[in-house]
Amino acid sequence: MHFSCWVHSYEHATEKPDPALFRTACRELGAGPGETLMVGDHPANDGGAVAAGLRAYVLPAGASPGGFRGLDAVLRLAGIRERGCG
Repeated sequence: MHFSCWVHSYEHATEKPDPALFRTACRELGAGPGETLMVGDHPANDGGAVAAGLRAYVLPAGASPGGFRGLDAVLRLAGIRERGCG
């Protein structure tokens, strides 16, 4: 997997949950909010994505390093097969 861009809040004088930050991320990706899925782990902070018109998938917090958090469900939603994961 790879990332096509990063959006750092400090570079845009805002922070989560400001919907403007999520709209900026969509512009950087070249995708509209309605065709973008935001995956996060903090309902209050990541809720700004929904206010910006994105779909959001919030992973459960508190898993131990290497523990199950549900990212496999996100990969299935995106049609991506896991590689090398048991």
